[in-house]
Amino acid sequence: MTPNRPPELMMSPAVLDTVGQALDLARLEIAGNYGPEASRTARDRLARIILANPLCEDTTAEVLKRAGLASMAAAERGRGSASRRTHRAQRDPQ
Repeated sequence: MTPNRPPELMMSPAVLDTVGQALDLARLEIAGNYGPEASRTARDRLARIILANPLCEDTTAEVLKRAGLASMAAAERGRGSASRRTHRAQRDPQ
């Protein structure tokens, strides 16, 4: 028995293929940025980010890749600045 899914969660074969291409392209681009343990987490995060973008029949793999990488970079910068603030607060308590 196949579970019923809301129509907004279904993808056409063309969109699914485009998402797969975008993931492959993005993973190649970030492959050297993470160590072996962090790479799986980064790939999973990247996949969630790409799938969270609006998916249309005319969206290209390149557009999805760029959107995913930009969102991931913004999240990394936010995480980095938060950890720097935490580290600074621990180092320089007032």
